[in-house]
Amino acid sequence: MLENLPLGPNRSVCIVEMAGRVFLLGVTEGNINLLSEITDDNTIEVLREKNQAANDIFSQDINSISDLIQKIPPIFKKK
Repeated sequence: MLENLPLGPNRSVCIVEMAGRVFLLGVTEGNINLLSEITDDNTIEVLREKNQAANDIFSQDINSISDLIQKIPPIFKKK
């Protein structure tokens, strides 16, 4: 998933990449509808870069949490 825009409860518009193609999907609780295929190479590259940057930030956050957990004294850890 490259992008997700919530529109309300159980409704969103998503941009997903599958098999090298990029699709704009309308998603509800009971349906997924193809709205369009994104074919512009520049737009696709911008979406991929934005998604990668978001993943990098998430990875940094997870690593920070892992580092913090390593610093917790053993007495407070579950056995």
